[in-house]
Amino acid sequence: MSLNKQFHTKLDELWSRRTAAIRSVVTPQGVGHPKVFTKQVREKYINELLETASAILLKRNGHKEFAKTVDSRHLKHIAGHGLIARGDDLLAWAEAKLHGPIVYVF
Repeated sequence: MSLNKQFHTKLDELWSRRTAAIRSVVTPQGVGHPKVFTKQVREKYINELLETASAILLKRNGHKEFAKTVDSRHLKHIAGHGLIARGDDLLAWAEAKLHGPIVYVF
């Protein structure tokens, strides 16, 4: 079930529990007591709604926020003949261009 559907289902269930006593007076629903709406039930449903809403917002906005914190890819052609020359070229380039924390991916 999608996160949006879960959110709306939980919200509808919370509203149903909140109005169950009034609904049972106006239109009897059959056998049994109406669903209770206590402080514990209310807090449980509100916490579930907050978790689901947070997950929705994180999923929706998380990619944008992560993209803001990550710098663009740097593809560098390693020039030079031999391992030492290539290493020196890469080190000189890194010292000149890169600043702050760096993550290398190979």
